[in-house]
Amino acid sequence: MRGLYILVLLVLVLPTAQPGPSSPLGADMGYEAISYIGGGSFLLSEVCPGRPGEYVLLTNQGSESSLLGWSLTDGEGTLTVQANVTVARGGHIAFVTNATSFAAVRPEVAFMERGNAALSWSGRYQLADGGDEVLLCSPDGTVVDALAYGASTYSGPGWSGGPTASVTKGHAAVRGGADTDTSADWSIEPPGRSKFAALSFQAVVEPFSAPENAAARIVRELTLATLTVRCSVYEISDPEVAEQLAKCARRGIEVSVLVEGQPVGGMSERSKDAIATMRFSGVDVRELCSNDSYKRYDYLHSKYMVVDGRRVTIMSENWGGGLSSNRGWGVTLDSMEAGQYFGNVFDNDFGGPLDVRRPKAEGRVMDPIGATPAGGEVARYRCEVSTLLSPDHSAVSLKDLIDRARDTVLVQQMSVDGDWLSEPSLLGSLISAAERGVTVRVLLDSSWGGKDNGMVIDGLNRNARADGLDLEARMISPHHGLSVMHNKGLVVDDRTVISSINWGDGALYQNREVGAAVVSDQVSAYFSALFWEDWSEDPVPPQARLPWTYLRVQEGEPVLLDAGGSSDNAPPFTVEWDIDEDGIADNTSLSWTVRLPVGNNSILLTVRDRGNNSATAMCWVEVIPRGSPGFEWTAPLLSLPILFAAIVTVWKRIIDRNKH
Repeated sequence: MRGLYILVLLVLVLPTAQPGPSSPLGADMGYEAISYIGGGSFLLSEVCPGRPGEYVLLTNQGSESSLLGWSLTDGEGTLTVQANVTVARGGHIAFVTNATSFAAVRPEVAFMERGNAALSWSGRYQLADGGDEVLLCSPDGTVVDALAYGASTYSGPGWSGGPTASVTKGHAAVRGGADTDTSADWSIEPPGRSKFAALSFQAVVEPFSAPENAAARIVRELTLATLTVRCSVYEISDPEVAEQLAKCARRGIEVSVLVEGQPVGGMSERSKDAIATMRFSGVDVRELCSNDSYKRYDYLHSKYMVVDGRRVTIMSENWGGGLSSNRGWGVTLDSMEAGQYFGNVFDNDFGGPLDVRRPKAEGRVMDPIGATPAGGEVARYRCEVSTLLSPDHSAVSLKDLIDRARDTVLVQQMSVDGDWLSEPSLLGSLISAAERGVTVRVLLDSSWGGKDNGMVIDGLNRNARADGLDLEARMISPHHGLSVMHNKGLVVDDRTVISSINWGDGALYQNREVGAAVVSDQVSAYFSALFWEDWSEDPVPPQARLPWTYLRVQEGEPVLLDAGGSSDNAPPFTVEWDIDEDGIADNTSLSWTVRLPVGNNSILLTVRDRGNNSATAMCWVEVIPRGSPGFEWTAPLLSLPILFAAIVTVWKRIIDRNKH
């Protein structure tokens, strides 16, 4: 975009100040054109050449200073400040082309329009969409800072090397904090993203999991709500949850819901019906959607709610069918600080004027459904909690957490980006932890991650074998009865991460994601137990079966012991026969024939599967001395079970042979 109308925005507060409403600063502000006094350490911090509106943002890195005499140029024209505009230390000032769109992206600041006595113009100062350079000059004409982007060929003061990437529609070039005068200082991202710092606080923590009790916990929180409910969830399609949110609104509670308006694969019919159900009862439902290529986050992938400004529930699961079929972790935080922090995050996302809209009326109102009883005891622990937020700071926070590991790191993830094997990433932090002697285990989903998960597992295990590390990765066994291992959890010693954050660049740097890191031996023990249960390749024990329990035979007569009726959900399994229970396996065949001594003989069958699960069965054989009175008539009848078992065994083997 190339614009002629330039506005200037002045921020006179420290970065920690609370935002206020934007307002224009007119020509009657009393600016006095005075000589340049000097001072100031101004840098370019954000440049947007196109949609949602052209602007250049400066930051004062030094003490409070005046911008009098400072200028911007693109090599074709120059914009010069001709008034004593003072900027506080850490403050910002922006030059923009569209007051309405800029106020929507930066609603907390004021601005001045072109024509104000504070600005003068010369030449043709307009930023080109395809590529350009922006030079910041001090009053004596020295180039203090520069940005070259896209097709720019600029090579001069303030810049070294090739240009940064093209700034596509709906994006801006944003400085990451460094000042090396190279493209490494800059990233390309949508303007208007939040910049929340991580916060630590004390909270009463209630851990839970899916599929065991996640749906019931959501319903419980909504049932107990009295004032406000604010939910930010990628997808809501569960009829029970939708009905409970609707009931809250009908009780007079202020209910606000933000969902992803453009989920992968499109919005499902069940999601549309859930939205219609909530809106019918007065819930304020909105969607995060692209508006002419502008969208602050690739996806609103968070799964959290804030109830009554103090009870925050954070999960790995969307509010749909997965609540009762996926593996996921969740936690409820009872804390005013937690409520205020995540409430501010919600308000920031929910209030976006450009990329947030009310849904189209496409779904149908669902029939009312009863609530699932919460049931069971709720464990509560007072803990220290730290926030996790993408794209604001989660990448740094997660890396720091793993880098401080002392004993154990347990990772349970739906998916990990395969590219992370060959570039700096959290996988590198895991390997470094293992090199320090930390035990590292990584469990990935077997139904969703596809090729990437397999690559990651192979790469980590190959590295562990080569360097002798206590590191192992595997896919979750399909024998756990889960639809998807949808979790995004992490246990590092006594710290547990519960979050919506998949391990990939998109989740860390482009999506809106939410999580919490809880410091607690009890909470880490709770989730570690779930992890190790899921780590088992075969969690279900086999079934040990015998064709009979008691048998009476004559001395010297062979006895057929047959475990062919035993089974396991994940064959093969092993068999052990222990005569007289002396703890020593006498045979390991599926069936075998044995002659037993006179007297009562107890026989223990043990069936063991690949997961080291076992099951047992007992039988007894009474052996009568040969020639005992009355045995002649009963022996043929008593031999029938042996004959029948032998016939069944042979028949099964014939069938199995035919199958192959």
